[in-house]
Amino acid sequence: MIWLTWALIHTVFQAIFAELNRVYKIDSLQINFLHSFFAFLVMCLMFPFLSWNLDAKLIIAAFIASSVMTVGCQAQFFLSSKHNGRVASMWQPISVFVSFILWIGLFPETAVAYMENKVILGAIILAFAMIIFSFVLVRRNDIAARTFILVLPIGVLYGLNGVIYKYSLPETNAFKEALMLSFLIYFFMTVFSFGAAYSKRRITKELFSPTFVKAGLVIGLASALSQVTILLSFAYAINPGFTGVIGMLSPVWIMVFHRLRGIHDDASPWAGLIMILGAILLGYATLQ
Repeated sequence: MIWLTWALIHTVFQAIFAELNRVYKIDSLQINFLHSFFAFLVMCLMFPFLSWNLDAKLIIAAFIASSVMTVGCQAQFFLSSKHNGRVASMWQPISVFVSFILWIGLFPETAVAYMENKVILGAIILAFAMIIFSFVLVRRNDIAARTFILVLPIGVLYGLNGVIYKYSLPETNAFKEALMLSFLIYFFMTVFSFGAAYSKRRITKELFSPTFVKAGLVIGLASALSQVTILLSFAYAINPGFTGVIGMLSPVWIMVFHRLRGIHDDASPWAGLIMILGAILLGYATLQ
């Protein structure tokens, strides 16, 4: 159950992260660097709680994950500024499929717990189907072939990241390791995103303006909290695909936010309800 709790908390911060650049509409290279830098500063505040029992596995995981996130976040910021946070999250079903299948392929013994019980297996399949199908229906107008082609490689790479996260973290008492992995990820991301922005001459005085600093700070904070919580969920979940499918609830919170703020949004509340019911079913099934 603890994996589900962390996954649900993650969805809130992920929704905030995905939606914010719709408001600020800052160049994707610039906001990618700014948010990485401020997220790294947030993780520096966690310095006393970091695990310094570093091994090669954790460092390699951070390097690979940060490379993927540098590219993925830039694409998300671009989509969010041009469309909305929900469009920026379209990679999630692809990521879920990749991480779920890849983990079973690499570690088939982890699937025994639910594969041998047809009722639990059926409930898990139904929950996945409910969440993924309703994710598409939340707002079908967001789905376009051109956008899907853009997010397809992002989804595959994020799915690979999920497997790397799960493999590199301990299954118990993972808090300090999750903080350390996040610390390393944002360190590498800051370096990579700075290099990308500098190469395109996006490192300008504008970055130090109050608007840019505020945007980097709030998005960086949301990103750091989102990252730590999803790592904890990955650590405790049986399969990283479970965390990923719960993560698909983030568009529901975006829809709720839009409704509360009176922002026009033709997303389907019924699809959102089905996603929530699917998450409840998955949580119940994995408790059995």
